[in-house]
Amino acid sequence: MASMWMRGDDGGRVEATVGDPTSRAAAGLGQGVSILRAGAEFGSPWVLIASYTTHVTANGEPVFTGARVLDSRDEIRCGQTLAVFADERIAHIEPLPSGALAAGAHSVRCARCTGDIARDSPAVRCPDPVCGAWHHQNESAALTCWTYAPHCAACGCATAIDSNGWEPEEF
Repeated sequence: MASMWMRGDDGGRVEATVGDPTSRAAAGLGQGVSILRAGAEFGSPWVLIASYTTHVTANGEPVFTGARVLDSRDEIRCGQTLAVFADERIAHIEPLPSGALAAGAHSVRCARCTGDIARDSPAVRCPDPVCGAWHHQNESAALTCWTYAPHCAACGCATAIDSNGWEPEEF
């Protein structure tokens, strides 16, 4: 889930979900500014789109072309509004979706034990957008491959489940 951290009207911080049409994230930056996902696939980048009449900076650099691919923790300024974009994925247990399977396959290989993870069985996908490796996390079957070690078997990402993720200090 991507978030946008902004200073609220009352001086408090506001977190808004990016990509949700009812969210204050895009509205908080002003008219002529949108943040959109560049694809439906896991790890697809988020893109800041700004009207040519709107002065927007990302990490202090003007967005001259009207578009910029965002990285997590990018600082965005539009007029007097300061916001911080965060694309922090959080590991969580979910049934292995059929979309994770190759065409005609009934399972995927666990990155830790290399055993099959069947469709709809409890699993965790590494939140790293480059990795995305699937791991068993089925306590009733004694298959806790995600939490077995402190790091992902494929990339070294921490194996916390449902942590709160990163929040900017200045807000």
